[in-house]
Amino acid sequence: MLKLKLGVLAIDEEIALLRQLAIALPPECSLRLDANRGWPPAAAARFLQACADLPIEMLEEPLADPDVDRLQAMQQTTRIALGVDESIGSLDSEALLARRAVRRLVIKPPRHGGLLAALALARRAGNAGVECVISSSLDSACGITAAAHLAAALDSRLAHGLATSTWLAEDTGSPPRVGNGELLLDAAPGLGFVPDRKRSFVPLAGLYC
Repeated sequence: MLKLKLGVLAIDEEIALLRQLAIALPPECSLRLDANRGWPPAAAARFLQACADLPIEMLEEPLADPDVDRLQAMQQTTRIALGVDESIGSLDSEALLARRAVRRLVIKPPRHGGLLAALALARRAGNAGVECVISSSLDSACGITAAAHLAAALDSRLAHGLATSTWLAEDTGSPPRVGNGELLLDAAPGLGFVPDRKRSFVPLAGLYC
């Protein structure tokens, strides 16, 4: 699976580039796309129609000004799973889930009050038939490990968005190891995360951050 950001170039140019990319992809590879709230409804609808035959697994945040009605109407027109991430907090979550206005929530635990609050949201979504992808907000290795445990608790076969540790110049420790395309969680107590005390940390309110 490849994760790509959209909403940067003109929409016709992005459609053309995606079509070229799809030709070069191996048959088992799919695309997960994120428009970062970059399109008005007409442009988003045009994109979905033009790319309906491409191996797109999810389109995240297609609308610049999302609401439940628009998302639901758009989801009903496409086989591609629509997802919301940063819009979750500004939408009526009860209506969003009850009406299955989108097929996916992208959940970043720190944005929703931590692991327990994120787990509660994911369970509400699951009960409504909405899938959840757990993602990171450029978290430290400790945060990635915690989010990986949350993802594992969801019993989901979806790919989650937790491969961001290499983006940091310095970290609080080692992130979970990767094997055969999966994050490998240790069977140690708690998170199984061990801080690297040899690295330089900035103390904040008595905690290492």
